[in-house]
Amino acid sequence: VVAWVLFRALDFATAASMLTAMAGGGTTGWVLEDSTVFANAGLSGAGAMAQGVVLGAIAVLAPNSNALGEGVLARFKRHPDGSWVSLGCALVVCALLIFINDTRDGVCPFVYFNF
Repeated sequence: VVAWVLFRALDFATAASMLTAMAGGGTTGWVLEDSTVFANAGLSGAGAMAQGVVLGAIAVLAPNSNALGEGVLARFKRHPDGSWVSLGCALVVCALLIFINDTRDGVCPFVYFNF
């Protein structure tokens, strides 16, 4: 995580500030002031906290990928003809993703954001 902070920071001062906060320095408790730091989306502190609680509840309460996969396999065993429909849907989604990626101008900025 430390390396990721250094990789993603705009400069060393920002990275040092983030690493200090991660180590517990700089604040005395929960900080819920308005800031544009949260999720790079301009969320307020309370909005970011609410979003984190909702997403955390979904992560804990929703079935995981193993349970979903077991359900899909059980359905395919009950209805073998449905596997062809699923294969067709997967191919259409792949074709759409290839088309969307091919029509975009430029490179995805995520990995090479700061370079």
